[in-house]
Amino acid sequence: MIRDGVVYRAASLDDISGLVALDQRKWEENVSAGYDKWESRMRIFPEGVRVAADEGGVVGVAVVHIVRYPESGFPTWSEITADGYITNHNPLGNKIYGVNFAVDSVRPKVAYNLLESVVDEVARPRDLPWRVGYTAPFVSKYKERFGVDELNEEIVERLALEDPIVNRLFFRLGFKFLGVSRDYFVDDRLSDGWGVMLEIE
Repeated sequence: MIRDGVVYRAASLDDISGLVALDQRKWEENVSAGYDKWESRMRIFPEGVRVAADEGGVVGVAVVHIVRYPESGFPTWSEITADGYITNHNPLGNKIYGVNFAVDSVRPKVAYNLLESVVDEVARPRDLPWRVGYTAPFVSKYKERFGVDELNEEIVERLALEDPIVNRLFFRLGFKFLGVSRDYFVDDRLSDGWGVMLEIE
């Protein structure tokens, strides 16, 4: 798929250096994926690594894998992605699961198109629901604005339903809100560990 000069395609090993650089730009050092994680993802489930690229290189990436998701509860990101290495990928699993999503902020349309390409090229051909845990950067902003140390589940749910990214990106694509999860991504400072759980069928 090509839109506005951006190509949406499956990643190749030649993209790894660009993927490492993109992840370092979009995530803090302690949570960005290094070469070893990208190599593992490409080796185990290459179809699940979708990139957006222009003539300057990679400008966005979405990573998914297939898992046997439990019937109840929300596993942490580390548990459900094998700490990002996706060694728990299961071709016979019951859900597509989002591992990583990063897009250069100067390309807002790319985010929508990239997620749409995952729906069309990975999830729907396998007739599996796709679940994501969106880390919630609005948590740290709220805490800083109101001078609070902790937020409860009710407040985080309300903030999630008001969040522009949840509304303009995920809801627009057809994702449904499932709830929020405390300690979903414990190493992420901006979300304070909170994850917003969403799914599209």
